[in-house]
Amino acid sequence: MTQEVIDIGVNADDGTGDSLYEAGQKINNNFTELFAKASVDADIKFFGNNITSRLSNADIFVHPSGTGNVLFPSIRFNDNNIEALNSNDDLKIEANGSGRVTIAGLGFSGTTISATDSSSVNINENLIVDGDYTTADGFSFTGAQTFASGMLFGNLQLSDGLIVDGISGQISFGDENLTSTGTLSAATGSQFGQIDLLSGIINDSSGSISFGNENLSTTGTLDVSGLTTMGSISVSGATSFADSITVDNLTFNDNIISTSSNADLRLTPGGTGVVNVSNLTIDSSLNFSDNVLKVTTSNADFDLAASGTGSVVINNVNLDAGTIDNTVIGASEPAAGNFTQPIGYDTLVIPNKITFSGNTMSSNRSNDNLEFEASGSGKVVINGLALPNSDGETGEFIQTDGSGNLTFAGVSISFSESTIQDAQATIGFTSEVVIDANISTGENESITAGTSMINDFDSSKYDSAFYVALSRVEEADSSIEFQMQKHTLARGTNDGSTFDSFSGSTQIVRTSAAEEVQLSTDIRAANDKVRLLGAGGKLADGSTNSAINTLHFFRIGLGDNDSSGTQAGSSEYTQQQTLVTADLDSAAATLDSFSASSFRGAKYYISVNNTTSNEVSSSEVLVVHNGTDAFITEYNLIISNAETTPLATFTADISGGDVRLRGANGTAGTCRVTMYRVLLSDSEVNRSGTPIAIVGSTAIGQLTTTDVDHVTTTINSKQGFETEETLDEFASSKYDSAWYHTLTKDMTSGRLAFHKYSLLHGTSDDSSIEAFVTDSSVVRSEEFDVVTANASVDDGNIRLNLTGINDGSTTMLNFANTYRIGLGDSDSTGYVGEESSLATVEINTDVDSASESIDSFAHASFRGAKYYVSVKNASGGEVMNTELLVVHNGTDAFITSYNEHSSGNTGAASTDTLCTFTAAISGSNVVVSAAGLQTNLRIHMYRILLADNPSATTGTNVNVISGTNVSSSATTIDTFSTNSYGAAHYIIVGTKSNDSCIMEATVISDGTEASISEGPQVSTEETPMLTLSASHSSTTTTVQAASTSGASTNVSAYRIHIPTPTGTQFTEIDSFAHNSTQGALYVAVTNQTDGKAAIDEVMVVTDGTDAYNVRFGINTDSASSNLVNWTTAVEGSNAKVRATLTDTRAEGTINAWQVHLDRAAGNPSNIATLDSFNKTTHRGAFYTVSISDPNGGALGNYELADVRITHDGTTPFISVFGRTNSASDDLVNFSADIDGDNVRLRGQINTSNTHTVTSVRRLIDV
Repeated sequence: MTQEVIDIGVNADDGTGDSLYEAGQKINNNFTELFAKASVDADIKFFGNNITSRLSNADIFVHPSGTGNVLFPSIRFNDNNIEALNSNDDLKIEANGSGRVTIAGLGFSGTTISATDSSSVNINENLIVDGDYTTADGFSFTGAQTFASGMLFGNLQLSDGLIVDGISGQISFGDENLTSTGTLSAATGSQFGQIDLLSGIINDSSGSISFGNENLSTTGTLDVSGLTTMGSISVSGATSFADSITVDNLTFNDNIISTSSNADLRLTPGGTGVVNVSNLTIDSSLNFSDNVLKVTTSNADFDLAASGTGSVVINNVNLDAGTIDNTVIGASEPAAGNFTQPIGYDTLVIPNKITFSGNTMSSNRSNDNLEFEASGSGKVVINGLALPNSDGETGEFIQTDGSGNLTFAGVSISFSESTIQDAQATIGFTSEVVIDANISTGENESITAGTSMINDFDSSKYDSAFYVALSRVEEADSSIEFQMQKHTLARGTNDGSTFDSFSGSTQIVRTSAAEEVQLSTDIRAANDKVRLLGAGGKLADGSTNSAINTLHFFRIGLGDNDSSGTQAGSSEYTQQQTLVTADLDSAAATLDSFSASSFRGAKYYISVNNTTSNEVSSSEVLVVHNGTDAFITEYNLIISNAETTPLATFTADISGGDVRLRGANGTAGTCRVTMYRVLLSDSEVNRSGTPIAIVGSTAIGQLTTTDVDHVTTTINSKQGFETEETLDEFASSKYDSAWYHTLTKDMTSGRLAFHKYSLLHGTSDDSSIEAFVTDSSVVRSEEFDVVTANASVDDGNIRLNLTGINDGSTTMLNFANTYRIGLGDSDSTGYVGEESSLATVEINTDVDSASESIDSFAHASFRGAKYYVSVKNASGGEVMNTELLVVHNGTDAFITSYNEHSSGNTGAASTDTLCTFTAAISGSNVVVSAAGLQTNLRIHMYRILLADNPSATTGTNVNVISGTNVSSSATTIDTFSTNSYGAAHYIIVGTKSNDSCIMEATVISDGTEASISEGPQVSTEETPMLTLSASHSSTTTTVQAASTSGASTNVSAYRIHIPTPTGTQFTEIDSFAHNSTQGALYVAVTNQTDGKAAIDEVMVVTDGTDAYNVRFGINTDSASSNLVNWTTAVEGSNAKVRATLTDTRAEGTINAWQVHLDRAAGNPSNIATLDSFNKTTHRGAFYTVSISDPNGGALGNYELADVRITHDGTTPFISVFGRTNSASDDLVNFSADIDGDNVRLRGQINTSNTHTVTSVRRLIDV
């Protein structure tokens, strides 16, 4: 075929050239012909001056044509012979430099023969040496050896049973033992060192003989004169010493054992033994005999005394048959008695409980009650009077029955035929529940377009009040909407004399355009109460004000003088506390401090009272820290003075490990600062309560990185990758190379893709760091990929970046899960994988051009190995990544390298090879060797070993799969559940008889279908032994193998499994049922692992269909941007509160303090039951009634009336008379009815003000 030329036309886009289709066809035809040429299609690769084969483990054959030979200058290859062509020429094989000529394991260098693997050189036949035989380092032999008489070994001559030293005349055996099975004779007077043996006497020229740490034994008498020192002595049988004997610091003399000066005498048993002394007297004063301990000195006391603050503790005391001074001790029925001596205390203290002093018993813990409590149905009896076991009703008093029994009675005056009582009731639309001195909650059941009173408190009680209010409004179309707001109140003066109330609403969030209840405050002069007032706001149409509103509030009150140290709410919430600084002047002072290591941030409600001018300010403060610096913001500030001059300024810092809130007086006069503080740590636990709760620590982040160990890491990403995002980042000094087994998922379409990214970084020609990445083992569930990858360097950190691929969806949202292997750090030697002992790191720090072993393993124990290899040129900085598969058949080893790429030395991605790899069997080991194409190479390898039938193991990220026998039919070798995993990467070995293979494969499954990709396979048969397939059914993905070698092929595997990416980019911080809670306030602290922190206040409101929020807060990183984005939503019956870190790579925790409020439809009833009595026991009642409406009129409205009720058992009859009223109209309309057996007095009001009705009742019996 001739070359086909593409017609490109005359000018660009002139339409005269070939079409793109035609041009592509010509290109394909040209390349088809080109690749069909033998020179191109061959498996031989010429690289530089190297000739290599592209086939795994293939030989290179050089064949002459016909009867020709392969000729080189002066050398001919003839079959398996190498012949010299020139007459009488030597055949020389010479190595370069200090290299050796290696033939079948023997190295020849000059006149030296050595083993290439540094082991022994074996000579299996007879060795004849014509000349002298000299060994440099000695020699060894086994079995009997025969030498000619008179042979000389060094200076020793062996001759007819004699060993003679020909130089010194002496023979030394050094520190070795000399043994003989016969008799070793020495002449009398023979000397061994300094020891003389003479006629049964052993003499030492130094005067002493040491036996070292050896035993000295004799069956006769050991006669010792003079001082004898023995390390230890063991004596059996009777032994006597003529005089005292000293052993270490002990002296034995007759029946006395004594110690050296001031030394203790200790008797210590061995193991679980005991020191057993039948009768022991100490200091002639204290005797132990059997179980009796007694003093021996006449009339002496027996004292037991503890040391320091310790106590004498005695269990099961039995004194004088169980009595002291005839008083029974410890019996089930203690006897009465008086303790005289020896018991007598001026003061007896039970720590943290009770103190007895004289005739007084008191609690000794601050502000504790002193409580008496009987057991079961028993009663507390004081001076013969038995107290009741439970409380009575309101207004009841205690009466006695004349026999010492006290009970509660429900009458104030007792008659035989009638009783008199008083009672109080309220009629109105407001209610309040006081939680403690500072906190209360309350409701108003009916707020109209006009102004209604919602809450009030005594003017002297609080300087400041902070309300969180949830309001409910009924729209014109009867739809229901909700609103949340804060309302801050300050009660003070703006002129120094006249008190007034100042307030404002902030942080308003609504479910619709309908306005919230419009809040305001005043001081009611008639009763000197500060009031929170409300009126309906504009409806959504903006035309009218709402007439049907209800409201639920949470209030914090501050400013009274007795709040210091008050713990707010329940004892479970110990972070909440009220703090008071009585005198703050112009110099900055610490108002509060907390441990930076214990708490992340604090929220303060602050009331400042200038006690000189009576000006008051109310504000809120947020404080957060990052461990080094503290950050603060003040907001929602209300000031009573006309100039709105701050009464105090606030700062925050860290000092001595504590975060400090500092304040300084901003005006003349003395300022009192009262604060309600909420502290939050990084490790709160969930605590429920009403209305306060704690949301415990919640992990947050779109990226979760978990180090399995210092080599392997899992990464779970929810970053989306709509634009380029960094999946992973590490310091260039940590790793040279990293491999990422990555499963990505398009969360919109559900498509999956698996990639194995090989990343490296090295230096370029300008010595700067460059990063490179390749992509392999790609498996996709659909046509489109999910992401693309690139590598970059940022400020010395290496990054793997992913960018999503748009498949046409309107929303791009991609997640990724990764298993990373990192290599190149210098601290990995000896590493064994956390999840499998089959994974190790092998390091060779200096590989040069000569081939050398970089790893080995016993071929009897393991069939093959997979290597992730990082090679670095320590001189030039270039780095190469490659992967190796090695397998053997017991005789030969086979290897292939793949996925190879390098940084090159030009700053561009390169295929420059830094070294080559080979494998062979040497002795009992498979040896993997490397030969550098450059010198001074450092090689790090992550090795996975596989045996023929390994023990099965399971792990979080890795499983080892034991052997399965497969045939030519597909046989299941593994399964996994798609409920747990979406991908699995396999290293598989197969063995049949002496044939073996090793391969890679990757399987993905989207829960419907499974896809598989086979990677490289190395086989001792030089053709693939295994084919793989994958299928999916229900929730199970099945991987099968079929053998091309027939039945009984054993297959085992090492599996890295990757979970399917799931979840959302946001983290759910809290949820609540919207039918029971419609509003919530959160104060949340965020702590990121990178040291950044934030504190946010989030207000949430929901109408059951949607949820809305408003946020305010600060962080330690930026004054203009947030660390956290907050969102809300409604799912089913719950409102969800969600958070997302703005830094997609950040990780951290969020903890929160929550106030939750509900607001059901109002119950605006203006009628209430004022009193009731039993119709079966009482015929009628006389009431004197006092009615109070403190919010009516200028000074309040008040009324007094008499009411009489009687009944006939079915119908009540009522009469009202004697009404005296400060207003023009009656305050309450009275009525009566019968409900069951109860006759009820009912009252109804005509305004929205709450009325208090107090009555004195006299009942007439039937």
